[in-house]
Formats: sequence, C-alpha cells, structure tokens
Amino acid sequence: MRLPALHTAAAASAAAFLLSACAGAPQGTSAGLLPSAMRPNFRAAVRTNAHSLQLPGGRVLYVTDDGASQDTALDVIQYRSLMNVGSIPLGHVAPFGDWVDKNGNIYVVVASDTSNNGNVYEYNSGGGLIFTYNSTLGLATDVTTDRHGNVYVADNGWNSATGDEPHVAEFEQSVNESISCPPVGIGNSNGIAVDQQGDVFLTVNYVSGGASIVEYPRGIIKSRCVGTVLPIDVGPYGSFYGAAVDTRGNLLVGTSSVTAAPSVAIIAPPYTSITGSLGSGWSRPFEVRIDRAGTRAYVTDTAAKTVTVLAYPGGSTIATLGTANGISAPVSAVDSKNYVP
Repeated sequence: MRLPALHTAAAASAAAFLLSACAGAPQGTSAGLLPSAMRPNFRAAVRTNAHSLQLPGGRVLYVTDDGASQDTALDVIQYRSLMNVGSIPLGHVAPFGDWVDKNGNIYVVVASDTSNNGNVYEYNSGGGLIFTYNSTLGLATDVTTDRHGNVYVADNGWNSATGDEPHVAEFEQSVNESISCPPVGIGNSNGIAVDQQGDVFLTVNYVSGGASIVEYPRGIIKSRCVGTVLPIDVGPYGSFYGAAVDTRGNLLVGTSSVTAAPSVAIIAPPYTSITGSLGSGWSRPFEVRIDRAGTRAYVTDTAAKTVTVLAYPGGSTIATLGTANGISAPVSAVDSKNYVP
C-alpha cells in the first residue's frame, strides 16, 4: 500500500484528547475521539509534571507525567534521595512524548490549552527554553530527531469535519516551518522513530479499525511523502503505540490486541514481521526509549502508571518507577544519554 505524494499541510485546528486513556479502546469504534464538547473541560482539568531521575553515572531520566494537580513543571528529582532539586514550568498542558537529541537537548510534546495547536518545546540540558516548534501542528503526540538535528513530529491534526488525521511533520533544527505529509487515515498516531538510514516510521491506529506502521524510506523529503505500510498486523482491534529504533536497527513498538497480551514488539530489518518482544506483564506499553550504549530500555506503561527500566536486549527488569519515585501518571521517559540513530 502506497500513500499520497508530497504536500505542505495548512495549519489545522486541534483539540486535545488523552491518547493514553483512549488508545486501549477498540479502534473499530469512535472511542478514540472525544466529543468536541468535552475538549475544553479536558484541557482545563489536565495538569502535567515531568520528573528527572538520577541514574548511575550522573545520568538523568526525564519523565513526562500527567498526574499533577497544580500548574505543571518539568520537575528535577534526584533518583537516590528522591529530592526535588528544580523544575521547568510547562503550564496548563497535556503531556505526550519526550526526547533527548545528540547534543543533550530535551524535547517535550504538549497539547496547548491556550491555542489551537500542539507544541514541541526544546530545552537545553540546563533547563533553558531554546525553541518552540508548532507550525502546521494540530495535536502533536511524539517527537524524535535524526543525527543531523532535524525534528520529526507525529501529529494528529484535528479536523472538525472528519476527526483526527494522523501524519508526520519535519522541521529543520530551530526553524518553525515544517514539511507536513498528507494524512494517512482517520484515527490517531502515538509514535514516531527514525533509523540510521533516515527512514521514518509512524504508528497509526484507525477509527475504522486496525492499526499500521507507515515507513517513509530515506525520510520525508527523499520519499516525497510516499509511505509504505509495513506488513505487520495486530488484528482488527489492535493498537500500535510509541516507537524507537535500537543500536542494531531494530524497531521497537508498544502494542495491544484483543487476541494477544500487550507487548513491546521487536521488528528487525527489513521490518516485515515481529521477530521478538521485550519484557512482559505490560498493561499498556505506551512509549519506549533506548539509551546511547544500547544496554538499557525504558518502557512507560500508562495503564500501570509506571516506568520500567530493563536490561537490553535481554529484557530483565532493573527497576520499576512509580508513585514511590514521585511519578503519578507517566507518559514518556527518556535517558539524558539517549540513543539517536
């Protein structure tokens, strides 16, 4: 299956909805889309925290957390002492994916409650806001970068006539103008990843039923937004969540299905079938990240409200972080020494 050719999308009106809450519903219904009347109430109610947990070797783990009751911040908490040592204010927003690029800059995806678009905030390692990406974005949900610093965003571009229209947008570093590919259906997208060859992967869950992973070979520009749906099926009511690529080029994607237990699927090149899985006992493995050395994986389970640190690629659990670590409802977690393909 091939997708439409390149175009630059006009700015879309967006309304925020909580993917982690609705993604577990069967995709063959409209359960993935909140009625428009509910959206303002949702925005007013959502608060966000993001925590930084000290890891061995001076590393930190940045965790976007949807569980705070006050105005939100990117909180910094020492892992060993669990003491809050600082914060980056985010405001009244709904959090989604976060990412760390090759320079150690931090990206946080949020749904705005004051405008009709999502935002991707870029901070330096000291917590200073560097840049905001939001041109053409409707409801951004996940972010990644390549080795050149280009920024890729999974966006659900709210359309009042049809609903959410998942697509991918690409930004040059510190340039708020994007190339935005045509929508790949009606539904939602929870994840985006880029491999060493510049191939871009977008996870998509369709309101009409089913889910897919769309690959843009050699990237958005070189593929001219002509994507290919990978031949990987999780069933008519299955879902694909967040995605990452490891140091060996394997694609990792959180999945759920009515016919199988939720999993973190491992898909080896050439990405034609699921070749393994990571860990077990998941409820909704919503986001996955890999550290720079390729020896640690971080899986955020939005149903269990935990972040699990695993040995990689073996999959044994090193630690499970939750309320005892000051985390209420984590959405995404990324190592400060993140792997950028």
